Amino acid sequence: MRANLGYTSRDFWQLWPGSLALWDPYNNRWSNTAGTAQAYRTSMNYQTIDYDQYGGQLDFTKTWKSRVRQRSLLTFDWFRNKQHNWQWGLSGTNLMNAVMSLGLDSAEWQGWRAADPFNTEPKYSLLPSFDPGAGWTGTDASTYSTDLTFYGALFNHTVEMLDGRLNLTGSIRQDFSSIKNRRPLSANGNLSSAKSNEDNFSYSVGLTYNIIPKKFIAYASYGTSFNPEPTVDPNVGTIYGNTTAEGGEVGFKGLLMQERFSYTISFYQVTQDNETTRNPESLIYPDDTTIPYYIDGGSTRGKGIGIDLSGRLLPGLTMIGNASWVAAEVVKNMEDPSLVGTRPLNIPSRTFGVGMTYRPQRILKGTRIGVSYKYIAEALRIRAVGRSSGSLARTDYQIPSSSDWSMFAGYEVRLRNGMQVDFSVNILNLFDKRTISQASFGPNGREARFTVKVAF
Repeated sequence: MRANLGYTSRDFWQLWPGSLALWDPYNNRWSNTAGTAQAYRTSMNYQTIDYDQYGGQLDFTKTWKSRVRQRSLLTFDWFRNKQHNWQWGLSGTNLMNAVMSLGLDSAEWQGWRAADPFNTEPKYSLLPSFDPGAGWTGTDASTYSTDLTFYGALFNHTVEMLDGRLNLTGSIRQDFSSIKNRRPLSANGNLSSAKSNEDNFSYSVGLTYNIIPKKFIAYASYGTSFNPEPTVDPNVGTIYGNTTAEGGEVGFKGLLMQERFSYTISFYQVTQDNETTRNPESLIYPDDTTIPYYIDGGSTRGKGIGIDLSGRLLPGLTMIGNASWVAAEVVKNMEDPSLVGTRPLNIPSRTFGVGMTYRPQRILKGTRIGVSYKYIAEALRIRAVGRSSGSLARTDYQIPSSSDWSMFAGYEVRLRNGMQVDFSVNILNLFDKRTISQASFGPNGREARFTVKVAF
């Protein structure tokens, strides 16, 4: 038997300018959501978040005495997440007055509105502080409380046959979820206390077979899954987003060159259902708040190849690399059926990464240095289609491909009393070439992170 318990609590705030919707690297400017016109800083936002997360897991294992080796695992788990989010906004004349009170004149106010965050002049980096008496108002959609509770049980059984060359495994799992969401500023009574209670049964089966022991192992698996991703309907308060998935994977793995290297080659296909889309009836009657805004109307399918390779190149020098190719398509979309057969947004067709770490064996023992590289192919961010209303017709917008380098160095020392102290520094986005992410978040630029870990 084994038990695990965990608790996390965080309280933080953030202040940022709003309305910079999408960075346009082709025209070197911020554009609106449709990617067609210049966007400006038209608001300021202040947000506070109180976050508590806790849960536990209890495992029971059993090895059976029989002619073939058999093992069983029974797991019970419970998880709860409570979050309170408050947000205020400042816009219009109140925003202009607050910015100009920082010492900017009328011309500089216009420059502040159109500032380039990648090359911002110091005076345009100034942000007015939060002052509830200076015109800041609560933001309804971003002021909410959520209470998520998940619990379930898993049973897994594994059988080893043919002197361990063949392994068969199977699992069944039952999940339950309770989701509560409150919007205290909303005038819509359906949102004052939205609730959802769901349960889901899932399973998986798999096998591995040692064709050449350790060197060449074939494996295959098939299963289903359940992933709650709550989205609250802004009209009727229904909670959507309890997605399910079903798929399989086959591949090969093993050890090479006197077990100095390990490899995995996998081929997979997964279909995800119950994705949230806009309700087509709500698009026809957008002012009718008695009609659900969303429905479980989407499904996507992805299939691809993944390759992983890791090992020891030289004494003290190790590497890890991976590459993937993904072919994805929309299988169902009730909001816009014309999307069926097209590629979903924000899914690059291929990625590649490699990292190396060197640990001196004699002089400077305890030191480590490393470098990593990651490539992400171009991905579609905005699609050149219009909804049935015709109000969102626009052109394709691609997020350019990106190449990202990082490096790190560290030193670990063991003290006489047995205590271990580890010092490390990580430099992310080493050459400051990172572009805006596929979720439209501006990159942080080059980052240096210093960490000290103490082990008793």
